[in-house]
Formats: sequence, structure tokens, C-alpha cells
Amino acid sequence: MRSRAVAVAALAATALLVPVAVAATPGTYRGWLYKASGERFTGTQTKLTVRDTDFGQRFALSTYNMRLTCPYPDSTGAPAKARYRFVHRGVVEGAFIDDTRLYPERNPTHRVRIRGTFVGRRFGGRVRVSAAPGRTGVCTGAARVRVRR
Repeated sequence: MRSRAVAVAALAATALLVPVAVAATPGTYRGWLYKASGERFTGTQTKLTVRDTDFGQRFALSTYNMRLTCPYPDSTGAPAKARYRFVHRGVVEGAFIDDTRLYPERNPTHRVRIRGTFVGRRFGGRVRVSAAPGRTGVCTGAARVRVRR
């Protein structure tokens, strides 16, 4: 009897500490990209669209003006900067997104990886842009994405 009460109490405590999200809520989420320090990048509007299909939930993440740092200097000698715009489409797995794609499809130069979690009406995650396999001298970058419905 006592062991049953302890097990029930442990299960209840676990349920209270961990937010459970079975699936993402379909709809349009809007937000911004952020630096690792938490400061928002200006002009980086981000839109995440989640929709239900016959094959599960699909998403499309549209990002404008993501900041990248290049491995070569600009005219002043500082590391060159670039802005990157992409629309990333993939599959939502429960309450998570973990997807990697190569851009552009033909002769890819960049690999974009998106990872994140839906909690309620919010999505928080990371976007990482790196060089495609076999490519060197490509601009790279990373940002946090926070959007809400």
C-alpha cells in the first residue's frame, strides 16, 4: 500500500514538472530571430506556419535577414557580414521540429538545421546555417527563433 502511494506521488510530481504537448497547434506563428545573448536582431521577421495534412503536420519557417559571418574580410578588414533569407519546409514530429536541409537544392552551398519545441501557443528553437558538405569559404551563422501564435 505504501509503495503504491509513493509511486502515485512520484508520477504526479513528474507530471507537474514537465509540460506536455502532444502536437503543435496548427496556425501561423510570428516572431523574431535573437542573438545568443538574448538581444533581438532588427529586421528579422520570422513566420512559422503549421498545417495538418494527410501525412501528419507540416511546417514552413520563413526567415528574413538572418545575419551570417563570412570567413573573409570586408573592405575595412573586419569579418564580412551577409544576410540570408530562406523558407524551410519540413515535418513536425509531435511537439518538436528537428530538420536539416541543403540550400539551394541544386549545387548546395549551405546546410540549414532547425531545432525547437512547441509549448502551448509558442515555439522556441535554434536555426544554424553552416557550410554544405565539401564547401569551404561559406558564410555561417546561428540564431534563436521565438515565435508565438
